[in-house]
Amino acid sequence: MDEIKSDLKLVRESQIRMESDLKYHIKRTDLLEDHVDGLEEKIEDMSKPIPIKDVLKIAATAAAFFSSILMIINHFKK
Repeated sequence: MDEIKSDLKLVRESQIRMESDLKYHIKRTDLLEDHVDGLEEKIEDMSKPIPIKDVLKIAATAAAFFSSILMIINHFKK
């Protein structure tokens, strides 16, 4: 009977440790799933084509930049 009580005590202690480990791993899994869900949304957004309005803004900014550089070069040539 004492041996059975001792075995039960060991089983309970082991179960307590396993429950603690399981809670930890469940929490980690939940956090990873949240992170992956966020990444999937960002990847989906990146795979969409750039709107023409944004392309025109980029082109206008580049044109203004190069125009300014050419004006500065032209100014110092004189």
